[in-house]
Amino acid sequence: MRIFSIILLLSQVLLVTAQKEDNIWVFGYDSNTYPENPGTDRFVFSFDDSLLIINNPGGMELDNSNASICNPSGQLQLLSNGCYIENGAGAYIENSSELNIGYGYDAYCVNDSFGYPFFQNMIMLSGPESPSMYYLFYLSIEINFQPLTGYFEKLLFSQ
Repeated sequence: MRIFSIILLLSQVLLVTAQKEDNIWVFGYDSNTYPENPGTDRFVFSFDDSLLIINNPGGMELDNSNASICNPSGQLQLLSNGCYIENGAGAYIENSSELNIGYGYDAYCVNDSFGYPFFQNMIMLSGPESPSMYYLFYLSIEINFQPLTGYFEKLLFSQ
């Protein structure tokens, strides 16, 4: 009976599957520096059953800042470069611009949307109350020119 209970317990553990909110990673760069390939190139890393790397043209530039999230079944829902947010299909989310008001936004998001120029300054999480509600947490930067100093000013979030 004891062996049967252990086998039953192990079979239940093996049937449990993880959620896939981090199933897809998106990276990109401005390929305008290569005249034969203008625009933005995007590399999509999908960890569904095995690693699949796809090169897709178009979409926002993701040179530095980058946050994305998938739904529990692993489909890309949202991504951001610190300047604005796109949905999984690459369409602009209304009212998502001007995330980081101030010098960083003015210098890196207004004319050339290279994205916010800092690494590891943002993360997207699903809301505990609803799997379709997402939160974007990000750090804003403050730059002083006399004397020259720069620092992360505050932690902000968008829902």
